[in-house]
Parts: sequence; structure tokens; C-alpha cells
Amino acid sequence: MMNWHKKWLIMGGITILMISLALYANSLSTLKQAVIAYEQQDYQQAETLFQKMDINESVEAQYYLGMIYAEDLNLQAAPKLAIEYLKMAAKSDFAPAQFNLGLHYYRGLIVEKNQPQALKLWYQSAKQNYSLAQYYLGLAYFLGEGVQADALMARRWYQVAADNGNSQAKQALLLITHHQSSIKKENPALIKDKAIQEQEYHQNEDISVLATDNNIFKGLESSHYIAQLFATSDFEGAVLLKNKYDLNPLYIVTYQVKGKRWFALLQGNYLSKQAAMDAVTLYTKQYPSLKPWIRPISHIQQLIQ
Repeated sequence: MMNWHKKWLIMGGITILMISLALYANSLSTLKQAVIAYEQQDYQQAETLFQKMDINESVEAQYYLGMIYAEDLNLQAAPKLAIEYLKMAAKSDFAPAQFNLGLHYYRGLIVEKNQPQALKLWYQSAKQNYSLAQYYLGLAYFLGEGVQADALMARRWYQVAADNGNSQAKQALLLITHHQSSIKKENPALIKDKAIQEQEYHQNEDISVLATDNNIFKGLESSHYIAQLFATSDFEGAVLLKNKYDLNPLYIVTYQVKGKRWFALLQGNYLSKQAAMDAVTLYTKQYPSLKPWIRPISHIQQLIQ
């Protein structure tokens, strides 16, 4: 027969287990609420919820706090905290943190620009099948930024990213293949082998232009309407914004105005101006920082001809 001492030990163990499970469930609930607040760009609420968690133990809290402080630079301590938290999450092999910390180094955001360090972080993220890191590795190899330009390596990373569902990588591969085919038809003597073919392509084309949705956009009905979300001269910035917002369909198109190249982020394909306005009213509640303006698709099509 079990003595009272053993009974108390067992009951105590069960109680501790139940308390631990309850705390874990509460932590998951807080995390879910915090992520929702972050996605809705309610950074103040998201920060409050993440701070309730055990930051030293939650890699998700570290990552999202880093992203909050990176995006909400109104806070005086934000830049330092952003990098601090992203580094904490990256050291725990959290792929999104490794990618975003790498992006800060790649572009010189908050931290001093250090493209080799960016590629090192992207490698770590890419090994975990994080497709954005794989795509950016391809882009870096193609442009020769932070690493020796290598068209074959660029293509390999694009292929890996495309296999993991990255739409930019898929489009880049299609456009590269199409361009190479065109060169071969026009002058087969230019094509000696695959490596030379890709190097010639690299010398004559800018991947940031090819990786846009111009060809797709040209096929849309010209009488329809779209919402323009942003226009920037920074291709990487346009890609980041496209990946940030869960609004389908989203297009990046490029055009030149007075010799300067622009990349516009466009949303939708609406039958009427009123339909576009109604849609904008709905999703700006989710993304209040957006200030879209409605444009006829025909206007954009004229710009990208």
C-alpha cells in the first residue's frame, strides 16, 4: 500500500504538470493575439502582448519585437532594440530573423552596411528552406553584391526558391529562360555554353527589371481599375512591401519617368472604380498605414509600354 509521502509526491507532480500546461496554453494564446496585432499593424498592442511573454525563452517574441522596433522608428530606442532582438532570434536559428537581420546588413538599415554578413545570415536561413533568403541569395549572386557575380549560382538559388514556392524566383527563371532562348534564335554564335550564355545575359539585363509583373499586367483588361499602394525607385523595397501585405493579387510593375526608373506596387483588378474604392475601404481597416489611390489599368499600361 502506497504511503502518504509517495502520494503527496505524486499529487505534487501532477499539480506542477497541470500548472505548467496552463501556463504554456496561456503563452500560446498571448502569442497568437500578439501576432494578429502585429499583422494588423497595431504595433503598440503587439509590443504590449509580446512583452508579457518570457522574451528570453520565446524566439517568436524576440523576432516580432525586433520587427516592431525596426518598423516603428518613432520610439527613441527602436533602432538599438530592433537589432538586439533580431540577433537574439537569429542566434536561435529562427529563419525569418536570420533573413530580416541579413536584409538590414545588406541594405545598411539601422546597422552599417555589410553585404558579406548579410549573405552569411541568408545562407543560414536558406538552409532551413526559407524561400525569401534563397531568392535573395540568387539576386545577390546575379548582381554580384556581397559576393562574386556567378550566374550559375544565381540560377541554382532561384531554382531552390522557386521549388519552395517563391513567386519572384519563378518569374525570374521564366524570364531568364525566355531571354536566353531569344538570344539563341537571333545569333546562335553568341551561345557557346550555358555559363557564357548566362554571363552575357547578366551583362545586358537588369534582373530587377525582369523580375517585375509587366508582362502579366499588359494582359489585363484595360478598362478595369487598380489601387496603387506605393511607387519607389528601390526594387528591393518594392519586393519587401509585396511580401508584407496579404492582398491578392499584388503586382510590381516598372516604368521610367524623365529617365528615372520606378517600381510601383499595384493591387487588384476591378471592374469599376467604385468596386476598387469599396475594396480599398475594407483592407485599409486592416492596414491603416496604406493610402492607396485608384487608377485606370490603361494608364499603367501606357507607362510600361
